Amino acid sequence: MTLFIRRIVLGVLGIAAGLVAWPFSEVMLNVQSGFPSLLAFTILSGFGIGALFGAVFGSASGIFLGRTRRAAVGAAWGLLIGGAGGATGFLIGQGVLLLIGERFAAAASVVHMAALPLSRALGWAVLGAFVGAADGIRARSGLRVRAGAAGGVLGGLAGGLAIEYGRVLLPLEPYARLAAFVFLGLTIALFFALVERRLSYGLMRLLAGPFKGTEYIINQQRITVGSGDECDIVLSDYRGIAGRHVTVRERGGELFLFAHAPAVRLNDEEVRPVDSSATVERARSDDETQKDDRRITGAGPLKYEDVIAIGSAKLLFMAE
Repeated sequence: MTLFIRRIVLGVLGIAAGLVAWPFSEVMLNVQSGFPSLLAFTILSGFGIGALFGAVFGSASGIFLGRTRRAAVGAAWGLLIGGAGGATGFLIGQGVLLLIGERFAAAASVVHMAALPLSRALGWAVLGAFVGAADGIRARSGLRVRAGAAGGVLGGLAGGLAIEYGRVLLPLEPYARLAAFVFLGLTIALFFALVERRLSYGLMRLLAGPFKGTEYIINQQRITVGSGDECDIVLSDYRGIAGRHVTVRERGGELFLFAHAPAVRLNDEEVRPVDSSATVERARSDDETQKDDRRITGAGPLKYEDVIAIGSAKLLFMAE
């Protein structure tokens, strides 16, 4: 899957999230009068909408890799984290609305046209932050958490404004709310993709084999490569690939390559398997390297256009 196709798939998931969450929102609005309190309604509706958005977006990583189990695990994480974010965000939005409402109690039009949609849009932004950060939390990647949260906040705020002003301007039009929910999903996907790419270290592109042309965005401080389903880059259809064959780690803003099994080369230099805590330097054709049969204990920092050979697979490290 190329980066372009990845973005299209993410956009489709955003649309799907909006389509799934909208019916739940409509049901909640229709039964709101039956809730014992506004607090209970706010928490349940926020949790439900956040959980649905989180589950759909949480499955993205597994879908990109074509791994059903990872998609299911990611969806479960997204459901829980997104649900917590939705409940938290809706409570924050309601709290801000109450504070603003008291301040402008005499100006009903201000509350209706500004305070109400803006305060609730803040709640959608919080929901978006949790939804965007969910997969990074699952992967224990601080970089992915930051990128996802930032993209989610921007997308949630933009989409939330569309939802809330749709309710104000077209209160009796359920399909206007449907369009706004779809827009919310799309904006979360869009801003997540933009922020993720900006904060990433680059791309890895497969140069040969059955998945030639597939691209992997390097968006976390530790990337594992191998044939195992738990790896971030899965090369199960290539020959000579161990379960966890290579780890790419970020050190001081640069990437270093560590081999855990034989048959790894960087630009035709053999990389000897070592412990990933070892100190490494970029390979040079000096006397020490020559005496070691042109093998190095590690490789780094990686540079754009470096080619990494792992078994029968070849990966090109590139900017985009």
